Amino acid sequence: MSRGAWLCGRLLQIVPTFLMIGVAAFLLARALPGNAVLAMLGDRASDATIARLSQQLGLDRSISWQLWAYLQAVAHGDFGTSFA
Repeated sequence: MSRGAWLCGRLLQIVPTFLMIGVAAFLLARALPGNAVLAMLGDRASDATIARLSQQLGLDRSISWQLWAYLQAVAHGDFGTSFA
């Protein structure tokens, strides 16, 4: 096996590895206890405000839709908003 073929094979292994890491990171973040919207707005936010922000963030959609949107954003270099 030539070095070029070996390198090509190794590079092709990167794609599923990154995909699995991305899915695992998404699922771990979703498994955290608590509500991200309540953490952002605080306990005194109205139900309408919570619902509006949940809709804006896509948290009212299915998990599969959220995962697909996350993977599309990451593929385009958008790693999300840092709240730190």
